[in-house]
Amino acid sequence: MSAGNRTTLFVSLIFVSGLLVGGTLMNVAEHFWLHAHPREEYDIRDHQRIAAEMRRRLNLSADQQRQVDQILQQTVRDYQAVQNEVEPRYDQVRAAGRARLRAILDPKQRMAFDAIVARVDREYPVDQRPASIPTPCPVSIDSHR
Repeated sequence: MSAGNRTTLFVSLIFVSGLLVGGTLMNVAEHFWLHAHPREEYDIRDHQRIAAEMRRRLNLSADQQRQVDQILQQTVRDYQAVQNEVEPRYDQVRAAGRARLRAILDPKQRMAFDAIVARVDREYPVDQRPASIPTPCPVSIDSHR
């Protein structure tokens, strides 16, 4: 092999190695640094955390804290009422979709499909809402002033 061919081969190997190492490091950096602390979203069902954050950021009085807690609890109840109204319709749509899928499958495929559906239903329960309204936020003026 001539010196020119060896040089080209080594430069190519170094280039490919650089691509592999760089790509791997970028993947690791993205996974561990960029997504290490995902921003938490507020969920109204966690009204105690929202009330505590409002109390901390807005320096609420005791009366305001009680009012915020009452408003957030009522909002949770209102959301749950809407969800209770709409949820049966979602169940109907889900059941109808599954029935249409089953209709196009042969008996063997239907059995496998039913097993998949059963597993999905176990892993992702339809009703993941809290059974009851969370307890009121504890009002503590001294600890947040």
